[in-house]
Amino acid sequence: ITGELINIINSPDTSEDEHLLSVNFIQADTKGPEFKTTYNSTAQAIRIEFSTLELVLHQGVVLR
Repeated sequence: ITGELINIINSPDTSEDEHLLSVNFIQADTKGPEFKTTYNSTAQAIRIEFSTLELVLHQGVVLR
């Protein structure tokens, strides 16, 4: 090992409006007029979006 710093986890640069992790939770009113149409009769939904994450494993370090 040379003593050189190694990035193990890296998140590439993104624009300001793009996040590494985005979580959206929707709770629909089951008695509301749009429950069947807009929400497809789904009372609760969670949407998770995960953008690029680079994971680098070096054999010499992992086997130690």
